[in-house]
Amino acid sequence: MATLKQIAGEVNASIAAVSYVMNGREGEVGSRMREKIRKALIRHDYHKNAIIQGLRDKNMRLIAAVLPSVRHSFFVRVLDGIETVASERGYLVILAQTMSDYRRFEFLMRRLQEFRASGLIITIPRMPVKLMKDTCSIRTPILCVDNSYVNHGIASVRNDDITGSIGAVGRLIALGHRRIGTMKIPSGIASEKFQGRFLGYKKALKDAGIPYRSELVGNAGSSSMEDGFEVGRELLDKGSGMTAFFAPSDTAAIGFANAAKEKGLLIPDDIALVGYANLREGICHDPPICTVEQHPEEIGSIAARYMIDWIEKKVVPQKLTLVPVDFIERKSIGGHVNEKEKNQAGRNGCAEKMFHPID
Repeated sequence: MATLKQIAGEVNASIAAVSYVMNGREGEVGSRMREKIRKALIRHDYHKNAIIQGLRDKNMRLIAAVLPSVRHSFFVRVLDGIETVASERGYLVILAQTMSDYRRFEFLMRRLQEFRASGLIITIPRMPVKLMKDTCSIRTPILCVDNSYVNHGIASVRNDDITGSIGAVGRLIALGHRRIGTMKIPSGIASEKFQGRFLGYKKALKDAGIPYRSELVGNAGSSSMEDGFEVGRELLDKGSGMTAFFAPSDTAAIGFANAAKEKGLLIPDDIALVGYANLREGICHDPPICTVEQHPEEIGSIAARYMIDWIEKKVVPQKLTLVPVDFIERKSIGGHVNEKEKNQAGRNGCAEKMFHPID
């Protein structure tokens, strides 16, 4: 491969002139010489060394997205938002998946710092306190998405989960439901968003003057389809008179629907169902799952803008940015509990109605 000096000699130009053309400062080189230099660079397939350039400028223009897994459509959409903004600003994005394993997270964070990533946009899995402290002490700019670490000094971009669940449960209440079930996930850093959704559930009941009933709440270790199924079985076996169920995720909602089907119950004829996240799986379910849209692309794009401004302008982002959500009404919510007849039109369709925003 030819050197910069050799290319300069070939076109009878200074090394500085060749450097100007390579680094976007073509205006400092005459048009005829500029064209000669460009052709020579193409002919020799010459590219600047981004690593050396990054070390010299103290900015590798490299952002690492450290996310649980892109098998989850939510994080695919977050990544889309990150990459859209990053490419517009001249940054490369690399993806690292933790699979929600804190040991893998620790390894990736260490390696990415060795590669001099300019910034890290991350979702932190549940982890030991010491490792959390080590993460907070990293000098590389860090910004969290999907969960909040304000108390740990890390800026975060996520949804307003309390408001989102208040709106979803409030819609069920507006349809006449008074015995609304849900599932509770243990407290912890990784499940903070689910705690917000549970608090929103309780607040919606309180605001409507409906007493909180523990017999309508099932405990779960996660928001997975399997846990939704087990909670559904547990609550339906109690015979508590539950007429609606609010699930903290669409996957849990599908699990609950499967449990209801096992018991010979129909969604929404016998039990109305609302999920959270607007996942593809919920859209394609029969009936389609009524849900809360989180706008993950917007979460990703905001995080990327904050990160690049932090890297380039030293503008530290605000500690917490909440992205509004929308309620999407689909077949699984049904109609008013006192309706004598239900509208059968489009029974198997995926028609939906969106309300903007949840207040």
